[in-house]
Amino acid sequence: MLRLHSRFSRCLLVLLASLAPYATADHLSLTYGEHVAGRVLVIGSVTNDPKYNYGRMQGIAEYVLNKMEDLHVDAVEVFTVDEPAKMANLLRSGRVDWVSATPFSAVRYVEEAGGEIILAKAQHGEAWYQSLFFTRKDSPIRSLEDLRGKSIAFEKPDSTSAYFLPVAMLTAAGLSLVELENVRTKPPANTVGYVFSGEESNSTLWVHKRLVDAAAYSDSDWQSKWIAPPALRDDLVVFARSRRLPRSVEIVSNTLAEPFKLRLKEILLNAPADPDAQAALKQYYNATAFSELTDEMRTALQEIRRDLGAASPGFQRVAEP
Repeated sequence: MLRLHSRFSRCLLVLLASLAPYATADHLSLTYGEHVAGRVLVIGSVTNDPKYNYGRMQGIAEYVLNKMEDLHVDAVEVFTVDEPAKMANLLRSGRVDWVSATPFSAVRYVEEAGGEIILAKAQHGEAWYQSLFFTRKDSPIRSLEDLRGKSIAFEKPDSTSAYFLPVAMLTAAGLSLVELENVRTKPPANTVGYVFSGEESNSTLWVHKRLVDAAAYSDSDWQSKWIAPPALRDDLVVFARSRRLPRSVEIVSNTLAEPFKLRLKEILLNAPADPDAQAALKQYYNATAFSELTDEMRTALQEIRRDLGAASPGFQRVAEP
């Protein structure tokens, strides 16, 4: 793995193929007090588009690196994988030090990898978000119970707002879910059939075109003109909402030495007030503030942990006739 050590650009962002992340990792663990050249802080990212994430992560990586010079951190790298389960393995082994995640993935990283949630992150000025269910205005669906015998679109099985929370709500309401082969497959009577759309914008379009009866994603996505264009949203209606959850959190591996963890927290907490950090924060998923977890946030995450078992994908699978 190449590294850049010049003062002009000491930050190397390595976009590793998600197909073979473990074989190509080259991470020297951060052990405070060791005077070893090539010390690296690794930021993890779960994505199917590493090139896109390069632009998102580059600024914050460079900013953090410049604030850790006295700790002799020589590089900050981005390590991408395509699934949260792979990221959990990397956090557990210490090959990734730090990752940002929505609540569902965050709780998995705590439970499965021993990760530690160190801060909450507000995005676009929002520290909280929730899931909402929507359908067409001309649909008879006006409650979760009305979804029996109907179909619903979720984004992907690792999404908090567009899978986990909606599934937890449906399960708590006593509804049985089955995964459908595709949008043409009809769910068995008395069940709710679900399909994955892959993108929130697809979910909007599928409901509008009557390919599915309903969909679910976050309230912030509902307000997005790209995900829910007004021309489509005007024909849709929200009929249920979830509880509130923290918008995003920052997690570190339990192998990250305490001085580095404390410095990382300090850097992020102070970044929103630093003019030099503004461009990096905007790139970093429009982060606008970092904060310690409140009691309400801890309670919300505990509820996620309680509901974790209800959201295993593929309760059943119904094939196309």
